[in-house]
Amino acid sequence: MPSFRSINLALSAGLHWRLPKQFTYPLALAYEQTIMELGASLDSGLMLDVGAGLSTVANKSLGLNGAIGVIGMDIAEDALHTNTDLDYRLVADACKTWPLADASLDMIVSRSVIEHLADTGTFARECRRVLKPGGFGVHLMPGRNAPFAILNRLLPGSISRRLLDWIFPEKKELLGFPAYYQNCTFPEIVRLFGDAGLTVERVYCRYYQSTYYAAFFPAYLAFVAYDLVVWKLGIKRLSSQLMIVISRDSSAN
Repeated sequence: MPSFRSINLALSAGLHWRLPKQFTYPLALAYEQTIMELGASLDSGLMLDVGAGLSTVANKSLGLNGAIGVIGMDIAEDALHTNTDLDYRLVADACKTWPLADASLDMIVSRSVIEHLADTGTFARECRRVLKPGGFGVHLMPGRNAPFAILNRLLPGSISRRLLDWIFPEKKELLGFPAYYQNCTFPEIVRLFGDAGLTVERVYCRYYQSTYYAAFFPAYLAFVAYDLVVWKLGIKRLSSQLMIVISRDSSAN
């Protein structure tokens, strides 16, 4: 007999496939495609994946060019050692000075990392310092004002982790880290990198976050309605996910 969870997931999935594709399109795919585009323009060089953890999607995207070396940086040494996608491993705190030379990297990427940083200002300044003139950065993060992000900040950590484990059992042990969401809104993230001396090339916003509630269809249905309204009105401050592409001016010193 189907479980309560499986019935709700099936109902949510049925509605999901009827929603506009431009609304539900995963920003994670745009992240990979953007890295592939930028990587294809490089003949050689180095890319840093901040918060590389157990695996590095970016490395797979850049597999078309073996001349690009991929450095994985993470504060968790054990995770880095099990990551087979990397050419080099670097144990370091992204909120402190990075053990990398000035203007030494061609690209910096991060996925679901910035929201966990207690000092995003240092992160942005370090991005600028270690990027070569003409280098790029691609960063994907959740939006601070999304309902799930607000709940994550309001709920005690133990409850938040249990909920995430129930909603996403396949990602157990990968979610539930402390999240601060510093500068994780459209205007703030643009200002953060601009103040660090970097050029903001593109910003993408996604509004569909109802999948967090797919295991309970009534909540999923209510949040789909909310997400559609925010999407139609184009309220960027309320976007559930953001991707920003930045660069260091080629004439920068």
